[in-house]
Amino acid sequence: MSNPSTPKAGEPATSISSLKTAIAQSRPLISRLNIGTKIGIGYAIALGIATLGTVLGSIVGNQIQHRATEHRETFHQAEKLIDDLQIALLEVRTNEQRLMRLVQDPQELPFQYSMANMRLDRAEILLADFRKTMEDIQKNPEFWGRGAEVAEYLITKLPIASDYLNHLNELMNQRFSPSSEATSATIEAELDAFTQSSSAQRLDEFSSQLNELVTITQRLEQQAEEDVLRAEQLRQQILFVSMALSGLLAIFFATYTSRAIASPLRAVTNVARRVTEDADFDLRAPVTATDEVGVLAHSLNKLIQRVKDLLKDQKAAAEEQRRLQQEQLLQAEKMSSLGRMLAGVAHEINNPVNFMYGNLIHASEYINDLMKLVKTYEATVPNPDPKVVELAEAIDLEFLSQDLPKLLTSMQIGADRTRQIVLSLKNFSRMDEEGTHPVNLPECLDSTLLILNNRIKRGITIERQYDEVPLVQGYSGLLYQVFMNLMVNALDALEEKQPVETERGGTALSAWAPTVRIHLTRSSLEEIQVTISDNGCGIPTERLSRIFDAFYTSKPVGVGTGLGLSITKDIIETKHHGRIECHSVIGEGTRFVVSLPIQQPIQSSQSTASKVRKKAQTT
Repeated sequence: MSNPSTPKAGEPATSISSLKTAIAQSRPLISRLNIGTKIGIGYAIALGIATLGTVLGSIVGNQIQHRATEHRETFHQAEKLIDDLQIALLEVRTNEQRLMRLVQDPQELPFQYSMANMRLDRAEILLADFRKTMEDIQKNPEFWGRGAEVAEYLITKLPIASDYLNHLNELMNQRFSPSSEATSATIEAELDAFTQSSSAQRLDEFSSQLNELVTITQRLEQQAEEDVLRAEQLRQQILFVSMALSGLLAIFFATYTSRAIASPLRAVTNVARRVTEDADFDLRAPVTATDEVGVLAHSLNKLIQRVKDLLKDQKAAAEEQRRLQQEQLLQAEKMSSLGRMLAGVAHEINNPVNFMYGNLIHASEYINDLMKLVKTYEATVPNPDPKVVELAEAIDLEFLSQDLPKLLTSMQIGADRTRQIVLSLKNFSRMDEEGTHPVNLPECLDSTLLILNNRIKRGITIERQYDEVPLVQGYSGLLYQVFMNLMVNALDALEEKQPVETERGGTALSAWAPTVRIHLTRSSLEEIQVTISDNGCGIPTERLSRIFDAFYTSKPVGVGTGLGLSITKDIIETKHHGRIECHSVIGEGTRFVVSLPIQQPIQSSQSTASKVRKKAQTT
């Protein structure tokens, strides 16, 4: 007995040694795996064992429990069938006694006779089912044990019950039929004799022998119930063992992976901390593995190098920004000087224009007087001197008298237009105004259109719809610039669409009429709304969200700076506390909506206004 016990005692030590050897051999392979794979394998094994145990326990337990449940149900059905058969035979025997007592009662006898027939039919059906069940039990002796022997014996006794039921049925059909001539005394005697016959006694013995089979089925049913309970216990045990084993493995792999990750991560975090605290971008994290920690260390090194390069680029960009700011300040100064020069030129032009415009009125009056004198002379001197007639014909006096008033009128119109242009230039040159003042928006819009008259080509329609609106508090020079930018953009859009429509030709060109619409209305008690729209090409959706960004432009290189709409937005929102919106549909056109408050809030700081003014002057 000592030899078999020795290897069994050493089996745990051998298993532990084999496990350590397997772990040592697999360590190089594991080290090449990434952390996610390591953690995944560990938890997959733990979860796999738990899942396998759960599934295995459920399958095994369910199979055993299902089989035991089927056995229990089979035994229960057999027991119920035997009980039903015993009850049916007892009812048949009881019905015999009842018929004997009711032979003398012709009113109750038919009902009891029909009930007797029903019980006989039910007994025959149960007897047939019992025969089939007994044959099934006889075919499976291993399953039924002693019950198979009892079933085999009872099968041999089944003819007793069948013969009894057949004889009783024949007797009842003969004696209780309407054609029967037997007397009540005869029927009662025959029934009594049949009740005391050997066939009836053998039936009673057969019914008693069924009790043994009932006892066997009850015992087997109890055993099946115990098997069901044992199957449930087995399933719970398998689940408990698998969950405990998976928990231990999860603890083991969690400890292993935490140690494998913590050490290299500590080195990487130390390098990251020193870089952030000391701003030493020459430090590098050690790369000791190819897993995620190694990738993290490599990425950190690249990030440190990238930050170092970005700082270098940022320094260079700061220098470039400083240079651009200096250029912008220089450009702002140029624009300011240009505005002052434009105001001076406009003033100098305005003086002689006013002189000419004022003298043209008197010159027109003088010439009208002279023409009246000539006509009076012609009327009073019918035969003038030949030299006078010759001179009148030489200068074409009749044409001169008709054309000279027209010439003076055109000179007056030209002088008046020059005065309007000069006034618009003076208003547009007000870039350095420090405070707000009432601004007439219709005049501002009309002056802008007058300045842009050379851009409005033949075929472009300007539709103006001005509602009656009050003066608004604002900066007229900056508002001139806003409307100038929006109208220039509208004209550019029409010029871009004109070649496209020309290429299409035919009905497309004739159906499209380039139009700029200007609508001025009072949207509320405190707000004026200016809408400038065109039916040009429209703006794509992907560009619509960026049109107000600084230095963003969709125009070719050298055309525009990308600052027009950005400065426009700053002037409207920052300087005038209003809003500007853009709505556009490809192929249908673009609509800018400018909302301006009638009264400006009190400015708490002039610094913001100065910044906006300087930015506006750079354009």
